Amino acid sequence: MQKSKFETRLQKLTENILYGNGGGKRNNKAGYWDRKYKEMKSDYDQRILVTKRGEIYFDEKNLIRIPNGLLGFEKYKEFIVWEEEAYRPFKWFIAAEEPNFMLLVVEPLLFFPDYAPNISKTDLKDLKISESDVTKIYSIITLAEMPDEITVNLSGPIYVNSSTNVGKQIALTGDTYSTKHNLFKSELKFFKEDLTC
Repeated sequence: MQKSKFETRLQKLTENILYGNGGGKRNNKAGYWDRKYKEMKSDYDQRILVTKRGEIYFDEKNLIRIPNGLLGFEKYKEFIVWEEEAYRPFKWFIAAEEPNFMLLVVEPLLFFPDYAPNISKTDLKDLKISESDVTKIYSIITLAEMPDEITVNLSGPIYVNSSTNVGKQIALTGDTYSTKHNLFKSELKFFKEDLTC
């Protein structure tokens, strides 16, 4: 059976580590094997998702894990955030388990600089957020034929701890934010102009 590219490189690396450049002397440098193996393996950590928008390559380390899933779609636990040039500042939130499940999202602070949802201590604990952690917030977009009718869910933000890639969609209480807030009731009117060109 023909060896895979990974197996061939692994064999050559093993020989080099054990015997150097053909000298037959075993290399006992502490940590050398572990370090070299991790460096090589990192080249193969990419995964491929076949979606209705084509093949998407991403690093395993960028996978966002949402233990409770999204509201209404609890069966999906792992996601990637994918950006297309033509859709900026919007991004795709894609389920790794079902790549054709794609949600259009946006970072709400781009449109609503005063957006400041209150989240509970339980939510902070679930997200494993500490003072030094950077948190990203995404809101789900509902498209419409007319740009003026595009809405954003500000009542159910998706929080992601950028340090751990653990995420959670939070259902906010109260009537401060809506699930169908008009996207262009914001200060950044130039986004509206870009989309209507």
